[in-house]
Amino acid sequence: MAAGNDEAALNMRVDAVGDANPTPRLALRPKEACVALSIGPRLLWSLTNRGEIPHMRLGRVVLYPVDALRGWLAEEAQKTGSRR
Repeated sequence: MAAGNDEAALNMRVDAVGDANPTPRLALRPKEACVALSIGPRLLWSLTNRGEIPHMRLGRVVLYPVDALRGWLAEEAQKTGSRR
């Protein structure tokens, strides 16, 4: 799958997670990130704890910046594409 397609899928999922508020989402909470990436919570926490997925901590809150996730997803798609 091309990186552009992955980014479009993330955009659609991020939009689906959002509420009626027109304010753009800068970061996702873990449940929202799982929905946006179509992965389970265990995989998300595993990637987070290993430092493999972009995230930030604000006190006890873990957030996943949307733009950083888009970049990470594009890089991962390139790596996967080069393995074929």
